[in-house]
Amino acid sequence: MRTFKIFGIFLSAVLTVFGMTSCFNSDDNSNQSLTKEQIQQCYFAVAGPHSGKLVYVAGKSDKGNSKTDSIPASWNITSDSTMVLNNVSAKAVASLIDTTSAEHKEIRKAIAAQSSKPMNCYIGFVNMNPVQWLINPTGLTYNVTYGGAKHEIKLVFAANNSYSFGQYNSTSRIMQLQLIAYGAYIDGTFDTSTTPLVLRGTPLWFVQK
Repeated sequence: MRTFKIFGIFLSAVLTVFGMTSCFNSDDNSNQSLTKEQIQQCYFAVAGPHSGKLVYVAGKSDKGNSKTDSIPASWNITSDSTMVLNNVSAKAVASLIDTTSAEHKEIRKAIAAQSSKPMNCYIGFVNMNPVQWLINPTGLTYNVTYGGAKHEIKLVFAANNSYSFGQYNSTSRIMQLQLIAYGAYIDGTFDTSTTPLVLRGTPLWFVQK
């Protein structure tokens, strides 16, 4: 079993706080194949509502290391192919926004002030012990005002990719989810600027203990 590959800047934080490991091969998501019966077994092991906390990167410590904060969260695995993240905190989502420009800071502040909202996800089970699944989030859309005008911002996450995954350990009864920020659509157009709005590769973690 290989340790799950996450972007280097956050590796020590996620392993220290949660001890996440994975059997995924980040270079090839198709190497794991379960039968329909095995997929059903995985689903029955994790089905239904769950609660815990949403953990996000909240800045840097005095020593320059990433520090985290958390907020209560819940989610529901509704079928062997769907999952809902209930009331995703806008404050946590705002942590994914770059702050190197005044406009980005304004957008981050505007998103942080929004209400929490659900996010639907498609999932696919890839491993039985521990139970592991890929998470394909559908994204989160916010209508915000900045620069004196109204705009639509849609944040998207890595999909069909082993950086966005779930894991359940039946022995410890700990469930862990990880989403990785990928980018943003601004007024319907994907952001390809030199300094992107979203800090690509920044994780969000959902943890049930």
